[in-house]
Amino acid sequence: MGAAWTDAAFGTRGSFVAGSNVGKPAASKTSPPRPRHNETVKLPRLSALSYRRLHLCAGLIACVIVPGITVLDGSSWLAWTMYSKSGTYRVSVLAVDHTGKPRRIAPTELSGRAPPELGNFLAGSERWRHAPVGPTLRRHLGEIAALACKAVPNAVSVEVLLELRSTLDAPVESARAAERCASR
Repeated sequence: MGAAWTDAAFGTRGSFVAGSNVGKPAASKTSPPRPRHNETVKLPRLSALSYRRLHLCAGLIACVIVPGITVLDGSSWLAWTMYSKSGTYRVSVLAVDHTGKPRRIAPTELSGRAPPELGNFLAGSERWRHAPVGPTLRRHLGEIAALACKAVPNAVSVEVLLELRSTLDAPVESARAAERCASR
């Protein structure tokens, strides 16, 4: 059984293929030329002015328009307000059982059951804490109340109170959320 060298076996020159006729030159197949590793792909040519305009538009959209829209809708979640303003906050949670007896729940107790993003800010918040998360906690008071319902097995209802101060001597603002717990 003969063998010959051909380009087709592994895509390299001089690959050995068994079973071919010995002594005869292998038929070369023509394939489209492959780009070499140092060749660049030709893109449509844009002028320098077009690139400047494109970058300006992308920058305005990403840095001004999108954050501005989130400020207008009240969430400010893309408006770089994370550390621009910090205040103090305190969280109080009160659960009422089926006999009407109230029970205070420490937010630190809830922090172990909460997702890490929320749990970090609930831990220790039974006392005044300084962090830029007060407005975010205000938006998620309902979730904190639902978490408290799960933490207290015989709770009928839960009320969460969030107290906020923009500075140490500022008046206290408060926000509340109440939740009726599902019977088990």
